[in-house]
Amino acid sequence: MAFWPPSTFRAVNIALANELADSCLTLGLEPRGVIEAAATKPYGFMPFYPGPGVGGHCIPCDPNYLRRRLAQRGAATPLLDTAMAAVSARPDTVPRPVPSPSSPRGRTRPGRHACCCWASATSPG
Repeated sequence: MAFWPPSTFRAVNIALANELADSCLTLGLEPRGVIEAAATKPYGFMPFYPGPGVGGHCIPCDPNYLRRRLAQRGAATPLLDTAMAAVSARPDTVPRPVPSPSSPRGRTRPGRHACCCWASATSPG
């Protein structure tokens, strides 16, 4: 049980960081700059940075163990359910279309190609 609260805390905050990053991009703001500015405030802010999801064993799994255990006892976990759904869906939302290589006037340059490399890693278990 001692592992569930820290992993759940991280999973919920990673989901929030990803949502805030998407919101920043929608507003034309740079997410990392907003997070770093927020971290300068003396309110006990703990910075979490957006990414393609969560890795390892603890953060993606432990909150689900907690959810399952609570569901067996009839307890609802709406915040945790929403956070874990967001964390699970995140890898599918990260790759975005790569703009075509174009000239400053928006015309495609012949012979130019764009290459987008994507890497992902997970640990066993």
